[in-house]
Amino acid sequence: MRSDTDLSFDQATKLVPRLEVLDSVESTNSYMATRLFWEPFSLVLTLSQTLGRGRLGRSWESSPGEAIAFSLLVPADLSNVSEGLPTSWIPLIAGACLVDAVRESGVNSGEMKWPNDVLVKDKKLAGILCEHQTSGQVIVGVGINLQFHGEPPTENAIALFDACSNVPPTPDSLLAGFVERMIGIWSSSPEEIKSFVLARLGTIGREVVVAPALGGAWQGKAESLDRQGSLMVRRPSGELTTVSASDVYHLHQ
Repeated sequence: MRSDTDLSFDQATKLVPRLEVLDSVESTNSYMATRLFWEPFSLVLTLSQTLGRGRLGRSWESSPGEAIAFSLLVPADLSNVSEGLPTSWIPLIAGACLVDAVRESGVNSGEMKWPNDVLVKDKKLAGILCEHQTSGQVIVGVGINLQFHGEPPTENAIALFDACSNVPPTPDSLLAGFVERMIGIWSSSPEEIKSFVLARLGTIGREVVVAPALGGAWQGKAESLDRQGSLMVRRPSGELTTVSASDVYHLHQ
C-alpha cells in the first residue's frame, strides 16, 4: 500500500451502525455470516483477505494491501420499499452503486458487466458476491483492486490507483461513496432502481459471448433485463434467450 494512503475509515464509520476493520481474515462474508446480531448496513472490511470467494465458486486472489475487501449487510426484503422487486436484483444494485462510487473517485470509464463485475476499459476492477442469510438479510461482499505490487494476478485485472485520471481516492472515501448510495437506494421505487441499474450496465447493447458452466458457448446481443434481473440476449437466429447462471463476456467493439 502506498505510504501516503490514508487507512482510516472515518467517513464510512459515520454512515453505518457498526464497522469492524480486520487486520486479516479468510473471508469478510464468512466472518459476518458466523457472527450474530448485525444491524442492517453494518460493515466488515480488511486489506488482507486470504480466501476470498467470487461468483460460481471462484476464488478472489490478492496479496495483502493490494485490494480492499468488505461486506455490507442489507435487508433482503425489498417489498417494503420497492413493491416486491426480487432480491436477485441486489447484486445488480450493488454493482451499480459501486460504479457510481468508482466514477466519483476519478475513474470515468467505470461500468458494470452483468451481473455485478465493475470494469474499466474491459478489465476487472471489482467483483461482488451476495449471500442470503437465514436471518432474511443479504451479505453483499465486495473486492476492489487498489494497486498491484507486481504484475496483476490476471491479464484482465486492473487496479484503482492505475485507473484514476487524477489523485487516487482513499479507501475510506470510495467505501463511503458506495455505502451512501446503497443506503439511499433502499428507499427508491422499482422503476427508479431499474433505471439506475440499466444506466450503469455496460452489457446492454453489446455483442457478448455467453458461456454456460457445462459448455456450449454462444454469441448474441444483450438487449435487456427481465423482472428477475436475468440478462436477455438475442441470438443470431432471432431467438431471445434468458441468461441467469452463465458467464458473459463483452466482445470488443
